[in-house]
Amino acid sequence: IAIENALAKLDAGEDAAPDLRQAQTEADNINRTFDALLRISQIEAADRTSRFARLDFSGIIENPVDGYEAAADEHGARLSVQLRHHDAHTVNGDSSLITQMLANLLDNALHHGGDPATISIRTSSDAAHVVLEAADHGPGIPPEERDKVFRRL
Repeated sequence: IAIENALAKLDAGEDAAPDLRQAQTEADNINRTFDALLRISQIEAADRTSRFARLDFSGIIENPVDGYEAAADEHGARLSVQLRHHDAHTVNGDSSLITQMLANLLDNALHHGGDPATISIRTSSDAAHVVLEAADHGPGIPPEERDKVFRRL
């Protein structure tokens, strides 16, 4: 739709730059989604797991969270972050997939987390598990839709 709007504005001699920027953002999001699906398929086929590394989980999620603080401000949302660095937050995984997961969670929370959204991101761990908790005050996923959450696309 953004491209169609841009073309219509160009035909009318109007400034199409905002629509073109929106189209670029949408294309970038589609590319990121495609790349994530490809990485997940490779992991499921055991092709990519050989490139997994021991990662500082809290360290990986700091950058995306920092990036979303400005977006939260723009939306009038409140973002609360509690990263427990003193705990052993190491995981074996793919940092780009973890970053993409967090970006998806934060995007959803900004758009569906209430008006204004209050978003909480917290990490914790015990001897066997590392936990990332993302919460908001939105309506949540309707019970009949919850089985779809883990489906691709």
